[in-house]
Amino acid sequence: MTSERRNLSILLGAMIIVAGIALVVMSVVLTKETGGRGSESEILIYYGLENVIMAIFGGMLISGGGSYLALSRSGGSRGRVPIPEIASGDANSNDGKVSASLMEREERNERSGLVLRLLEGDERVMYRTILEEGGEVLQKDLMEKTKMSNAKVTRVLDRLEDKELIVRERHGMTNRVRIDGSK
Repeated sequence: MTSERRNLSILLGAMIIVAGIALVVMSVVLTKETGGRGSESEILIYYGLENVIMAIFGGMLISGGGSYLALSRSGGSRGRVPIPEIASGDANSNDGKVSASLMEREERNERSGLVLRLLEGDERVMYRTILEEGGEVLQKDLMEKTKMSNAKVTRVLDRLEDKELIVRERHGMTNRVRIDGSK
């Protein structure tokens, strides 16, 4: 995540927290008054259902904003494959080839992170395993790495191939499975 995007995320998290605090304060300040029993000078102050709902919603905004803020500060790297850093001197050399390559890898990384969030169950496990192996692995090795049977690996790979996320190519007695980078 670039520093500009991270700063915007931190700002958004802080704004959500401030909105939550404002709701909680409003729920406490906005009360209802009524005359008491017996004596007209006695005034009772009470909170209505809307005050309780505002306080609860405000608390939810505060905790949600805090969580969002914590994730944006940590980089929110859950489910993402790390990209090796390249020294700034190398990125500017070679007529921009290295920096273009880095940008392509970052785009693939963002796409892979999104795909992982959208997949569930065995498909997510299989896709993550392929990513962890550098985006390419033999199908027979997937059985060992995922602890799935041969039939189950084949069924899961069929579903991933139907979704055009992977490509399988014959490699001797097995298949070479790779992440489809053409999309």
